[in-house]
Amino acid sequence: MEIDKQQAITNSFGYLMGKGLRMMRALLDRKFREKEMDISMEQYVVMVHLWQKDGLKQQELANFAGKDKTTLARGLNLLEKHNWVVRIPDQLDKRIKRIFLTHKGREMEEVILKNVSEMSGEITKGIDPEKIKICKEVLKKMHENMEKQLAV
Repeated sequence: MEIDKQQAITNSFGYLMGKGLRMMRALLDRKFREKEMDISMEQYVVMVHLWQKDGLKQQELANFAGKDKTTLARGLNLLEKHNWVVRIPDQLDKRIKRIFLTHKGREMEEVILKNVSEMSGEITKGIDPEKIKICKEVLKKMHENMEKQLAV
């Protein structure tokens, strides 16, 4: 009976998603280190959002990344140190900081995404592309359902 309970836990969505995220973070961090790219998965997430929409507020980035403002600020410090982003006070409210990509930050998009794509290819090797498509659809729907529950 105890084995059934353990199998139920290790086969649950929460466990599988959490384990997958931890392993993906470790693999991505290792790939970045091997390529001598001083960036973490969390900083990569920030860069992705900036590549999609430059000039986001620091709080918006924190929300997207699922981090508090202080944790995000530490990551932004490193990105600023590398001259990939700059923080500029909002024109209407100087207390608000907007994050903008530098020229170097824009150039990093191709390099970073190439490495992420390589890693994705490695972790999905041998899996039917149709099953990957279905998996993504299921995860997106689960995210949508969880966002609705969190909004209540």
